Amino acid sequence: MTRAHARRVVLLAFAFGFAAWMQVPVSARAAAARLGVEVAGLEGKLTRGSGDSPDLLDDPPMRIAWAVGPTVEWPLVGRWSLGTGLRYVRINEDEDLTLTVTGGGSTTVMRGNVRMDWHWIALPLRASFRAVGPLVIEAGPEARYLVHARMRSRQDASITTTPDPIRSFHPAPAAAIFEEVGTLGGDRDLTGLYERFDLAITAGAGLNRPLAGHVVSLRGRYAHGLLDLAKGSMERSARAFELGLGWSW
Repeated sequence: MTRAHARRVVLLAFAFGFAAWMQVPVSARAAAARLGVEVAGLEGKLTRGSGDSPDLLDDPPMRIAWAVGPTVEWPLVGRWSLGTGLRYVRINEDEDLTLTVTGGGSTTVMRGNVRMDWHWIALPLRASFRAVGPLVIEAGPEARYLVHARMRSRQDASITTTPDPIRSFHPAPAAAIFEEVGTLGGDRDLTGLYERFDLAITAGAGLNRPLAGHVVSLRGRYAHGLLDLAKGSMERSARAFELGLGWSW
């Protein structure tokens, strides 16, 4: 899916949601709207394509992250309802790696740890269906805007350098190579390497239980990113499982 197509999907989804909301009588819209807040724990990652560095894992494991934000839900027809809100979503990546640089007649190996953090503001639109008893099934798109992407890296104290009897493909000495490719250690802002807009499809199920005039909700969801987020040759797309706890009034 191209980014232009993704924007059309978001516009059509919200137009459909607005049309469905307009079917609710004017007198009932404000009274029926239920405001709330939801906190969710995530197991998320950004997948890697063939264009990434071979020094990195082929596909990183999912890491624990989180999301939080206000919610609003309107009843529609029968057992259907429409929900949206504004969410802060964070996904991170943490792995140990080895960086090997060959040049200047030697091979230098550095070992360290790299942590990536992506921060989004997300706008979901979910259609919910009350199936049986407290069971609720939901699905819909979620548009996201990348606020910040940061890499934090740590370099181990030990750096191994071995002589290379055959002059390598890189003619520069090691110091010049590190100036060119960089080293591990420190913080870097990598927001410019990623696309700002993302579109995900979410689906899940959960329970709604009344409590003292309010509603407590438990949700399990899967979010599947549809767009390539990285600029250049890399291929990255977001995936996440989440478990959310909500409170509405």
